[in-house]
Amino acid sequence: MTSYTLGKKVIAPVKPERGVFPLDHEGECKESMLKYMLCLSRNESKPKYLQLLLCIYVYLCPEVGYVQGQAFLAAMFLLNLDLFDSFICFSNLLHRPYFQTFYRFNNIDKYLQLFQQLLNYHLPKLSAHFIQMSIEPNCFALDWFFTIFSKSLPLDVVSRIWDLFFRDGDAFIFRTAIAILSLYEERLCQLDTFHCLQFLTRLPDDLNVTSLFKAIDKINFDHTSCELFYLIA
Repeated sequence: MTSYTLGKKVIAPVKPERGVFPLDHEGECKESMLKYMLCLSRNESKPKYLQLLLCIYVYLCPEVGYVQGQAFLAAMFLLNLDLFDSFICFSNLLHRPYFQTFYRFNNIDKYLQLFQQLLNYHLPKLSAHFIQMSIEPNCFALDWFFTIFSKSLPLDVVSRIWDLFFRDGDAFIFRTAIAILSLYEERLCQLDTFHCLQFLTRLPDDLNVTSLFKAIDKINFDHTSCELFYLIA
C-alpha cells in the first residue's frame, strides 16, 4: 500500500468495498474516465491524482462516500489547481447545503419540484411537451445539477458557468438549465421521448456560448424563488 503525504498528515488509502468507490466493475464510466484522463495528461497533471483525490475523500468522508458524477467535479479543480488545493475546494463544494441535499437525498424532490415550476413559468410550451412525453426533470436535470454541467457541456463553456456559479450561488445552476432548454426549445418540441433524453444527456458541442449567456441573462427569478433555494437546503 502506497502512502501519500498531505502536509504533515500521512494517508494510506484503504481499498473500499464494491459500490463505495468508482471501481467501475461494469465499465460504464470507462469512456468518461478516459476522456478526463487524456485531458489531465494534456494539461501536464498526473492522471493518478483524480483517483487519489476521490479515494482520499471517500476515506475521510465515508458518510458521503462516492456518488456518481463526483469525478467530473474533481477533474475540473485538478485542471486548474494542484492536488492539495483541489481537494480542499472539492471538499468545500461537496459540503455546501446544495450538494448535501442531493448526496444525502434530503429534500431532493423539492429541488426538482422547484425546477419544474420554473420550467412551467419560463418555458410553458416545452414543459407541456415534456409532460406529454412523460419526461420529468429527474430524467435529465440531475446529471446537470450533480456535475454543474461538466458532464454535458464542452470544457470552455463549463469553465465560464463555474465562474458565475461561484459568484452568484446555487440559483445560477437553475438559471443555466432553463437557459439551455430555451435555446433548444423548438428542436426539443419536435422530438419523441427517446430522442429528447438522448439530446439532453449529451448537449451539442457547437453550443453558441454567446447565445447561452444572453439567454441566462434573460432568466430572472423573483425574490421568492431565490429564497426557496436556501429554505430547501
